[in-house]
Amino acid sequence: DELQAVAASIRFFSLGDINFTDVQGGDAGSGKPREWEVAIAYSRKLTNNFAAALSAKYMLSDLASGQVVDGFEIAQATSFAADLSFTYNNDIQVGVYDSRIRVGMGISNIGAKVTYTKNTLRDFIPTNFGIGAALEMDFDEFNTMTFALDFNKLMIPTPVSSRIVDAD
Repeated sequence: DELQAVAASIRFFSLGDINFTDVQGGDAGSGKPREWEVAIAYSRKLTNNFAAALSAKYMLSDLASGQVVDGFEIAQATSFAADLSFTYNNDIQVGVYDSRIRVGMGISNIGAKVTYTKNTLRDFIPTNFGIGAALEMDFDEFNTMTFALDFNKLMIPTPVSSRIVDAD
């Protein structure tokens, strides 16, 4: 209805057929790397100017199943995750122009770690925090200008390269 919406999505990404090589460039077989995601979402208008949305998703990443790297067999990685977002919209006047201000905030991929091998070492999925604002000005019926600013921060720990760690 006018206050809420429910959505579902399926995403699929494929790199097609590729040839794998070892570190010396020798043939290591071929594969069909692919990823997919199934999601459901719910959004709700909380006030005339403020809304929130939540989604839940299941992800599968199959980059190199069956390949062996450093003695580990590569497998499919799977994870569950959620996204949460908020938006604020308001009509304003900037000088003589009808305008709108929009502010948004979202955090995506809040979820479980993944592993591409059958060991216990698991990696973070790329959780991201974003915040942004936009000012849209209507000059006339046919001309609009939008000024936007957006900041994003990857919210997972960054591994420290062994090249910059002092052994002492």
